Amino acid sequence: MASSALAKLAHDSSEKLPPYDKLPPVPVDGFCADSTRACDPVRLEMLQQWPKAWAGDYQSQRNVAYMQSERMAGVPYNPVQGCAWRMVILASGHTQSDSTDIANYNFECRALTPVELVTAKASAGQIFKTIAGNTLPDLPPPS
Repeated sequence: MASSALAKLAHDSSEKLPPYDKLPPVPVDGFCADSTRACDPVRLEMLQQWPKAWAGDYQSQRNVAYMQSERMAGVPYNPVQGCAWRMVILASGHTQSDSTDIANYNFECRALTPVELVTAKASAGQIFKTIAGNTLPDLPPPS
C-alpha cells in the first residue's frame, strides 16, 4: 500500500487532529524482512497514532514511544525518540498516567548513553513546546 494511501486511511477520522502538513514527518520506513504487506499494519498504526500524539492524546503518545523504542518492521528503531516521548508523557501530567509510565521512562531512557540522553531531552523539549506551549519541566534522571 502506498504511503500516501496509508496516510489518507490513517487520517480519515472525525477527530480534531493537527493537519499532516503541520507535523514532523511520520517515522515510517519501507524496510520489511518478509513483505510490504507485513509492514502495512504497523505503518498504518503509526500513521494513525502520530497526529493524535502531537495533539496531546495520552495513549497515542504511549503508542508512539513504544513503536519507536521497539524493533518493529515498518517503523524505524529510534530509542532516543522513544525516550523523548516518555519524557513528554511524564511532563504532561496526564490524569491517566501511572507507575508504568515511570517504569517505561526509567527502562527506556537509562539504556541510552549520556549523549543520547541529552539528545532525547532536547527533542522532548521541542515536542513538549509544540504540544503544550511550555518549557519541558525538569525530570529526575532515569534510574
